[in-house]
Amino acid sequence: MKRIVFPMVIIILLLSVCFAVQANFSDLDKSHWAYDTIIKMFDEGLIKGYEDNTFKPEKEVTREEFAQMVYNTVKQEATTEQLQNYFDVPNTKWSYNAVQLVGNSLKETSDGYVYFYPEKPIQRQEVAKVLYDFFELYEPNMSYIEGFPSSLTNNVKEEYQTAVIKVYQVDLMKGVSEDNFAPEKSLTRAEAATLISRIADRVKGETVEPIKPQESDKDFNLDFLKLENNKKNLIYSPLSIKYAMKMLVEGADGKTKEEIEGLISGFELTKYKNIEKILSLANSIFIRDTYKDFVKEEFVNQVKDKYDAEIKIDAFADAKNANNWISDKTFGIIKNMLKDELVQNPDCEMLLINALAIDMEWANRFSFDKTNGRKFTTEDGKEINATTMFKEETKSDSISYFMDDKITVLSMDLKKYDDVQLEFDAIMPKGNLSEFIKGITGDELKEILGKTTKASNTKDGLDIYIPKFKFNYDLGLKNDLKELGMVEAFSKYDANFTKMTNNPRGLYVGEALHKADIDFSEEGIKAAAVTVFAMDEKASFIMDPPKPIVVRIDRPFMFLIRDKVTGEIWFVGSVYSPNLWENDQASYASKF
Repeated sequence: MKRIVFPMVIIILLLSVCFAVQANFSDLDKSHWAYDTIIKMFDEGLIKGYEDNTFKPEKEVTREEFAQMVYNTVKQEATTEQLQNYFDVPNTKWSYNAVQLVGNSLKETSDGYVYFYPEKPIQRQEVAKVLYDFFELYEPNMSYIEGFPSSLTNNVKEEYQTAVIKVYQVDLMKGVSEDNFAPEKSLTRAEAATLISRIADRVKGETVEPIKPQESDKDFNLDFLKLENNKKNLIYSPLSIKYAMKMLVEGADGKTKEEIEGLISGFELTKYKNIEKILSLANSIFIRDTYKDFVKEEFVNQVKDKYDAEIKIDAFADAKNANNWISDKTFGIIKNMLKDELVQNPDCEMLLINALAIDMEWANRFSFDKTNGRKFTTEDGKEINATTMFKEETKSDSISYFMDDKITVLSMDLKKYDDVQLEFDAIMPKGNLSEFIKGITGDELKEILGKTTKASNTKDGLDIYIPKFKFNYDLGLKNDLKELGMVEAFSKYDANFTKMTNNPRGLYVGEALHKADIDFSEEGIKAAAVTVFAMDEKASFIMDPPKPIVVRIDRPFMFLIRDKVTGEIWFVGSVYSPNLWENDQASYASKF
């Protein structure tokens, strides 16, 4: 079966053949776990009850009833490849078309005949198999499941285990308890209503994609590092992404707003004062000149007041003006980020942009004459000669470290500018970096960083080795945000940005871009990031010789750049391939 992408659909859920005349079902108390979902779906005309004003939430759902639910939700006929002669489902039976659509997942053969057993109560593991097969959810990727309970698949038949894991992964079905999926338990009408509601939300104009539930803003900071953990140099700015999403959510409503807020709900906006040639954080909205009258004044006022956003009216003849703004706000670090084709697209009406940059010196600089080629072991075990900075016997208060048998941490302060104090943190596991990134959580990272000791508290100071690096990276922001659960904003059918525009055709996020650049050197750090949402119209005394503690960063490592006072993370990245000495050596010879 081909992967199914559903356009705008009218969802008609048939939970029974009878009608309820009002939403106050006599057998459905407000304390029922599914009450809100059932009432909401009834109010939207998506479910029905019985003539006696009951809903019968605990009544079992049969195989053919569930097949009919899926059929009515997607409004799609079976193809000739799916047609099957079921001995117990003749073409005159009311559920015939629905069974033809999804029946292959549950068919059974006996005495040379194919059976569906339409009136048999459907089990939870069978429901998982129908969803897995019909929506082509693909093989489970366990990296998206934080702490997946392996015991969840206990007692699940082997032919259903893959499906159970996958529906858990995409957040369609969970266990009846933390470690019990109850695979042979029948599906109830209340459970079916909730499940079909989730499916309906997913199939409107989108494929069913893996969604990783968010627990906190601290995890959002690391999610992109996990999603694009490809053993390559990487850098992005959670702060830039969140600023852009904050502007985006001001124009969103309904489920679109809920999905965006679900990712950044824990983020308290930190305002930073720009410092000339040192720190820049800026927001802007570029509006096509022919569309400006459709942009709601309230939205414009909100982004100007809350985020100091500059409003630019532009002909969108090319990307020159937007690119010039980006270059100016990033100290010239990021140039020509946007292609002309993006803004020349006749459907593109607005650009929501955040740009930030730092050009800061170390509080305790490295000496150029100490830099040399030194060994660096790559992820695959190869040794390269990396351009490595060195600091000897330092006891600076601006440098901290932590080491045990599992990890090495090095923290170094950048200079304090006005009230802003950033620090750089290198976190190098003793083992495989990509595996470490896959498993680390925001809370664990916070705990690790809290263990560091100042160099000034060591008897003989620190010897520090750390490689130089300079690179840029384009994050796959659009796909990453979809993976994290922000789906509807990208749907040209269902996106709800009615607080942004009064144009009846509406807007959706046609493209989401994020680019970041870093130059890590003896002097300090130059780093910049830009996030763009393109809004498209729809369609002491020494007794012995010094014995300094050696802190050597000589294997792949991840890093953070964060506000030392607030903890706000500005940049996150990983270094697998630092600068090579053979490429840098000549430039150092000219300095001596």
